Amino acid sequence: EYTRASWTCRISFVPQESALFDRSVIDNVICFRPDITHDRAVEALRAASVLDDVLALPEGVDTAVGEGGRRLSGGQRQRGCIARALAGAPDLLILDEPTSALDLASEEAIRRTLAAIKGTITLVIVAHRLSTLRVCDKVLVVNAGKVQAFADRATLEADNEYYASAIELAKLV
Repeated sequence: EYTRASWTCRISFVPQESALFDRSVIDNVICFRPDITHDRAVEALRAASVLDDVLALPEGVDTAVGEGGRRLSGGQRQRGCIARALAGAPDLLILDEPTSALDLASEEAIRRTLAAIKGTITLVIVAHRLSTLRVCDKVLVVNAGKVQAFADRATLEADNEYYASAIELAKLV
């Protein structure tokens, strides 16, 4: 049995739009959670594949990110939000369109992060960009608001016309 508080602390959510406070990088990862240590926050930045970028900033992890994180690139902001989620040591990580507005290099960094944590955390990824789903063991296909299929990518490509069509369209981009 779980209380609401004990259940919600086991789940982290990374929204499509990264939300950072006008505070330091490390403060944004700790995010008002006194139980998260500085070292744990730094390790979360490493796990999110953004620590090297952060250490290159003028004040490293103590660099203020500006309102909304404007001093960081979109990919750095998104990986910072992933670090915030990972710092809480969740059992379930839900990501909503984590790569939708990113360049290919940032998308690949996030894909590497997700591949590295796969198997240690249950991942639920909502994505239209099919390359983001390469890390997934199973894909739930939703078309016109209805669940159409749930299977591994190879099975879907062979058996689901909607998914196969989406794969073909993705190859054109």
